[in-house]
Amino acid sequence: MGKVALSFLLLISFAHGKICPSGYSQAPNDGDCFKILVYYNTWIPAYTPKTFPEVEADCNSAGGGLLASIHSDEENEFIRTLVRSTGYCADYSITNIGIRCVGLECKWDDGSLVTYTNFDPLDRPDEKYTLCFGLLAGVWEAKSCGDKYESDCWACSVRAQKVECTNDEWSYKGGCVSVQTSPVDGKNARDSCPGGGKLVSIHGDDMIFTADGDSTPIGMGWAAQFTGKQI
Repeated sequence: MGKVALSFLLLISFAHGKICPSGYSQAPNDGDCFKILVYYNTWIPAYTPKTFPEVEADCNSAGGGLLASIHSDEENEFIRTLVRSTGYCADYSITNIGIRCVGLECKWDDGSLVTYTNFDPLDRPDEKYTLCFGLLAGVWEAKSCGDKYESDCWACSVRAQKVECTNDEWSYKGGCVSVQTSPVDGKNARDSCPGGGKLVSIHGDDMIFTADGDSTPIGMGWAAQFTGKQI
């Protein structure tokens, strides 16, 4: 009888859940998803003036978000990072967010609790006024809620979706990792990942997994191909 070589390729697949809507980015430490809107017309070129209610509607149409709510220093700094990446906004530009203060009572537009603030000490809520706010170098500056703003940037946010992994998967950075052993060749390996996953790409020492009941590390550039022979 002839000899037939079979290749058993260990597949390490990574399936990303849809944590954030398209165009949004998740803040560190399982934070919410954020997106920066800039109303700059490159044909004129000029900014288009916008009001808080107008941009609120745009946030909602772009992934179901609202003007951003911020609940930690990490999220506050993350918005600054996104703002700088637009190329149109900078730390000297105002980036408006979704907090509104009627007198001294402040509420986020999305209804979440106000557990974190970073008001400018000289520009805090005032019991005589209704105020909205925008970030200036990370500090929250008071603004009129009814005016149109021409050169401002705007931050939208939406809650990050939690990804549920199966019993055969490991949770890793917002996605799920699984190991598959299948008699396939390299050409078909990509299509063999379950749940629409992709073959793992490894970018650091932290991506090490251990199979249940087995001390063999999986990841860290480690891969195995087993070749068997049938007589």
